[in-house]
Amino acid sequence: MNTTLRTLSLVLAAGLLAVSAAPVWAVGPPSAVSVAAKSKLPDRCRPSYKHDLQRLQRRMDYQQPNYDAHYASVNHMLDQMVDLIADPDAQDLIPNMENGAAQYRDTMAPIIAGDRSDVTRLVNLVQKQNKSCFQGKRQDSFLAGMKAVRSAFKDLFSAYEKALGAAGYLTTAQTAKAQQSLNDAQVEVATVENQFDHGMKRLNALR
Repeated sequence: MNTTLRTLSLVLAAGLLAVSAAPVWAVGPPSAVSVAAKSKLPDRCRPSYKHDLQRLQRRMDYQQPNYDAHYASVNHMLDQMVDLIADPDAQDLIPNMENGAAQYRDTMAPIIAGDRSDVTRLVNLVQKQNKSCFQGKRQDSFLAGMKAVRSAFKDLFSAYEKALGAAGYLTTAQTAKAQQSLNDAQVEVATVENQFDHGMKRLNALR
């Protein structure tokens, strides 16, 4: 009896060792396609592509804080104008405030236009230089990422313009219209960060 149990135990142990030593495939052995290395960025594209993505990121890191400062400046002028209009003893100061708003608008308008042109050139250049680095679905993903980045910059500069428009309304003390323009600017800028991050995530995933 003991000999039989011992023999049975040895047979079971041998069977377990044989099973554990054999390769286990969850759904069969991997095919050559599934284990092949994923398509990578061509060597000729890799350094420039990384640099171009960094340029896009740096540009947004520059433009967004500038917009925040621009918005804050116009909002401050609006608050001052509202206070002057509400104060019967300060009515003679309103023309000075209007002139200040006009100077601000005239100073900022060419700066904003120049920044917009620079960004448009940069986005166009990055797309043109790197599109040929991708084929098929990877190219589609690249173009989708660039579209999101372009859209983010477009909305940001739309917000810039609306805030600048608010300054324009303050040149004639139209505080209600100025406030509405600032509100519209904030609506435009609300999704910029998410749009840009989404686009950059897709672009970085292709590296």
